[in-house]
Amino acid sequence: MMLRVFLATLLILLPTVSWSQESNQNYQIASDLNNLKEAQSRLGSDSPEILELIDRLTGLYYDRGQFDAAEPLYLQALDIRKKIFGGEHPDTLQTLNDLGIAYHEQGRFSEAEPLLENALRAREKVLGDEHPDTVSSVNDLATLYQSQGRYGEAQPLFQRALDIRSKTGGAEHADTLVSLNNLAVLYYYQGQYGKAEPLFLRALDANQRLLGSQHRETLTSLNNLALIYRKQERFDEAEPLYLKALEGRENSLGREHPDTLHSINTLADLYMDLGNYGEAETLHKRAISARQNMLGPEHPNTLLSINRLANLYYAQDRLLEAEPLFVRAMLGRYRVLGEDHIDLADSMAGFGKLLARRDNGRIRAVFFLKKAVNNLQGVRQNMANLSSGTQSAFVQRWREAYLSLQQLLVVQGRFAEAEQVGRMIKETEYFAFVRGDTGSKIGEPLPMNIQEKQWNLKLESWLNRPNQLLNEIANLQKKRNSGAKLSDLDIQKLDDLEAAYNRSYAMFRTTINGWLKNVQSTKNEQVQEEARALELASSERLQGVIAGIGKDVGLLQLVAFEDSLHMFLITPGAFKHVGVPVRREDLFNAVFDARQEIEKGRNPNTAAQTEHKANLRSRLGVLYEWLIKPIETDLADASIKTLMLNVQGEIRYVPFAALWDGRGWLAERYQLALYTPAAQTRFISPKSMKRASAFGLSDAAQGFSALPAVRDELYLIVGDESRDGVLEGNAALNERFTRASLEESLTTPAPILHIASHFVTRPGDESASFLLLGDGSQLSIADINRSSKLRFRGVELLTLSACETAIGGKGIGMEIEGIGALAQNKGAASVIASLWPVSDDTTPVFMRDLYDGIANHQLSKAAALQAAQLNMIRSPLDNDPFYWAPFVIMGNWR
Repeated sequence: MMLRVFLATLLILLPTVSWSQESNQNYQIASDLNNLKEAQSRLGSDSPEILELIDRLTGLYYDRGQFDAAEPLYLQALDIRKKIFGGEHPDTLQTLNDLGIAYHEQGRFSEAEPLLENALRAREKVLGDEHPDTVSSVNDLATLYQSQGRYGEAQPLFQRALDIRSKTGGAEHADTLVSLNNLAVLYYYQGQYGKAEPLFLRALDANQRLLGSQHRETLTSLNNLALIYRKQERFDEAEPLYLKALEGRENSLGREHPDTLHSINTLADLYMDLGNYGEAETLHKRAISARQNMLGPEHPNTLLSINRLANLYYAQDRLLEAEPLFVRAMLGRYRVLGEDHIDLADSMAGFGKLLARRDNGRIRAVFFLKKAVNNLQGVRQNMANLSSGTQSAFVQRWREAYLSLQQLLVVQGRFAEAEQVGRMIKETEYFAFVRGDTGSKIGEPLPMNIQEKQWNLKLESWLNRPNQLLNEIANLQKKRNSGAKLSDLDIQKLDDLEAAYNRSYAMFRTTINGWLKNVQSTKNEQVQEEARALELASSERLQGVIAGIGKDVGLLQLVAFEDSLHMFLITPGAFKHVGVPVRREDLFNAVFDARQEIEKGRNPNTAAQTEHKANLRSRLGVLYEWLIKPIETDLADASIKTLMLNVQGEIRYVPFAALWDGRGWLAERYQLALYTPAAQTRFISPKSMKRASAFGLSDAAQGFSALPAVRDELYLIVGDESRDGVLEGNAALNERFTRASLEESLTTPAPILHIASHFVTRPGDESASFLLLGDGSQLSIADINRSSKLRFRGVELLTLSACETAIGGKGIGMEIEGIGALAQNKGAASVIASLWPVSDDTTPVFMRDLYDGIANHQLSKAAALQAAQLNMIRSPLDNDPFYWAPFVIMGNWR
């Protein structure tokens, strides 16, 4: 029997088959085993006549999820088919692929990978790229990559399989629905719940119509949809789907089938979210018991159930019960999945957070959270070429691990390390906004101090012996899998190695459990001293970087934790940390209230101006007290004139220029610039800034209002036939502002590129984020990112005027810096953009003053921006922060 396409991931997808009652299956297996034994006695174990019996048995084992029982039969069938048909016959390749699936399902990923890769290459060669068997191999290899956390390699393969099946079989062919489901599952793992939901709904609808409500695939679709609803906190919608799927699976598959146990685990997770801890615990324990019996104590699915029970105990503050479960899951995953797997990061992060709740566990907590974060950084490297939506979803899914580590470092006074994690989060968020193919390196790991390095070396050395044995076992298994017959000596050696491995790994577990207890007694002073050494080196390096930019330059990083705000100020002569006892929720509410009040300045009402002015200063004064006041003396002592702001999350939405100190605005005291570390800015003074290329849209376009003042804005900057502008250059307005004209200007770019049009940003979706061109067409960020003709090398300043920034939703401000970092990595030295849609009436004069300061008064870009703001502040008409405070500069502000 030729086994069907492999549909399953370890957790969610499983093949579609017709099911009889479990007792009938047991009878059928017993009968076939007896028939196979008789046939082998009569014909020999390598007779081709026994293949039909072997295939029938492997099919039954496959359907029941008993891949360990199927494995020796696959090996026997593979050996027979190689002898009869050769290594590249379709039947031989099918068996090779099935053996790879069996290894995958047992968590033996390193053994599965070469078999699945070899099967795919051979099928491409023999059958062609679009043959159903080839596409099945594509799907199976993608599923393995997904199980290994290699999402960047899995996604193009899943998409390839879906494209081919849609083309050859149609939208509702069974194989197409399998691929649709597979891609949705990958989206689920990546945290892209909004993209996964419509695919699951489509699969569910088709499966119900074509297969029936109780078919295995329909039940899988029900459970998958419930997973999405739970992640979206739509609990009332998730629960009935979970229950229906569980009931159907228990009735048709049995109480201990892998599908049923998956339903039990996911329902337990929902009950934990709802606070039904007793029901959740009962279900998790049932899944653990069944998976241990069926799969073994260290199968990835067993370890998953153990880790989930640990999470449940942690949520209830039952730390003594959670700790050994986290350790067991962590060690098992370390051995089975490898030290770089994302599941290991999950266990280490959970264990680290548990340790952080103990005063004597914080040193260990940092170590394990660092290892977790470094694993996540490795996954990010694998995902570097995926879409911005994928990057954004991944960031959101794992953001808590980064923040937990950062907060723990702050608590221990390891401020330089905490600041580095903060920069890592920001870099992560930038690459969540645009693709990671702009030349920047992502996924850099965190350095460890001396003690942490020693601990890491101990972990590796203790695993060295069992890993050596495992490699020897794998070599013999590879020899057997290649078709070579093992000698009696090799068979005995394999048995001896497996026994030695079991002893060695048991010793490893005993050793590491003892180490964990000993680390608990490690003197805090020892690690703190090493942390201070690491911090000193890091802070001195950062101070050197700032001193190289300018003696009157400071860098301020702001990080909001749940119950406190933390500030890191770096000047050429000092590195200082300050904690402010303000809850993150209170801070963000204050930011929202301040922006709401600023918005009222758009349409000034004379009668309400007094109240607006008082409210504005009050709300912006509160933000000043929290964000600047704690370091104002340090800024004065260091004679800081330019303050670079390295901020995270919703703090990006703070209009820093408009913070009120009781006497004046912050813009009156400092030149301000946003610092985007992902862009790797060089802070050097440009030679000449007197020429510009200006583009704009003044006419209305579909869905966008007219910007009539843009015409004057462009001509105030570069002039027209009747008047000179403050800069030399040309203007392209409305229909003359096209993609072609923009590309043409960039072939020999002017130092200044000014664009006055709507720039719409949609966090996490670079295809839906776009610049509206003068001819009404949309130039997406994805197009800008990919195009070799849209590079900004030679552009000293890119100004995005009149832009409409999508603030809100789940962007947490990353879209603001995303634009700036993208433009810089495409070659622009600096970018000026706005925090809210600017005033069409006042912006032309503001831009004229900005460029006048740069071109005619030799001011730096940041100083010219400040001068233009001061001109408007001192104006009797347009001095409301709404008009002058939205503009921010990113990159090289010199």
